[in-house]
Amino acid sequence: ADEKMYSVLFTKHVEQLKQDPMVKEVVFETFDKVVDRQYEEFMALFENTLCATFNNPWLFMKRRVLSIDDQSLEETYLPTFEDLKERIETEMQSGADVEQMINGWVANVPEDLHEVDEAVDKVTGIIIATFKHIRSQIADQAGLFGESFFKLPMMRRLEEDMCRIELQDHHLEVYVKQQQEHEEDLAKVNDALKDVKACLEKLRTFQASKGSRLRS
Repeated sequence: ADEKMYSVLFTKHVEQLKQDPMVKEVVFETFDKVVDRQYEEFMALFENTLCATFNNPWLFMKRRVLSIDDQSLEETYLPTFEDLKERIETEMQSGADVEQMINGWVANVPEDLHEVDEAVDKVTGIIIATFKHIRSQIADQAGLFGESFFKLPMMRRLEEDMCRIELQDHHLEVYVKQQQEHEEDLAKVNDALKDVKACLEKLRTFQASKGSRLRS
């Protein structure tokens, strides 16, 4: 299934990439630019996600992580309307339970001045517990997040950028210089070919004159 993500054009001119260093350089530069651009967009999106999460961590902690039950595949079936209603109620109750738990944590923080040390310890504990929960959730979603917002968009845009490749002036100068060298080499080869043809013509003339003498 992964081969559908790649264009057939990627392997069509592989021999040209191996034989022409300049083509290889241009293709690799384009690839690096696409990766760097997608990386910057991905990191900006990831940072925005983290900022939104830590701006309101209580809302994030209300989310209930679904897990697969120990039932076999034979017992798996599509949920009915009643199942969906029950699940919605369970989700809402789960969110309410988490909210009550958080409110309980905050309510247990002492407010008296002589209990500052205990208050600091409890607030620190709340922060650590909140951070651990968010870190676990983000870590569980990091693979899917990277696949959805980095790899797939990069593969879609890569072919577009490859199709828009244009040679720069310094690349054209190198190709013009190479063309001139090839033309000079071709001229030398043509001159050598003329000399060889002239020699062959002289040999044929000599062979013909020698043969006529022997017959006479």
